[in-house]
Amino acid sequence: MSGIVGKSPFLNSNAVGKGLIGQVIQVVTDENNSSVETTSTSFQATNLAVTITPTSVSSKIQIHAALTSDTDSNNRAIDFALFKGDSSLVARIWYAHGGESRIISGHTSLYEEVPAVTTAIIYSIRFKSVGGDRVYGSYSTTYGHITATEIGA
Repeated sequence: MSGIVGKSPFLNSNAVGKGLIGQVIQVVTDENNSSVETTSTSFQATNLAVTITPTSVSSKIQIHAALTSDTDSNNRAIDFALFKGDSSLVARIWYAHGGESRIISGHTSLYEEVPAVTTAIIYSIRFKSVGGDRVYGSYSTTYGHITATEIGA
């Protein structure tokens, strides 16, 4: 599922910048429960991405993401990053290492920025195999999600 799941009833063309400080203006979310695997040591898509268009250059955007990963075997590691468009916004938001056994682990993060634009922004979670072994950046038995929330400032 993706798209705008909520808009503040207080938002109208006359309201932007007038009393919306700290108010939720819009929420966009994406969820997925399909497995995504890779052996690549370059960042790959997890199928979790949202597009949000801020209504004001002073708005804050909060990005909340959660998913479950799987190292598939022992001595394997996965690295995760938050991307804004095609650029890494946070180089390492999560890291999972199997050590002596296979690790299936849950991850969650909250990030906030002021993008200072009113054009569409794509936020996504990407992952890579640290050693080139098969790993799962999204594990099929659970839902992962990414949510972008615009906060009036």
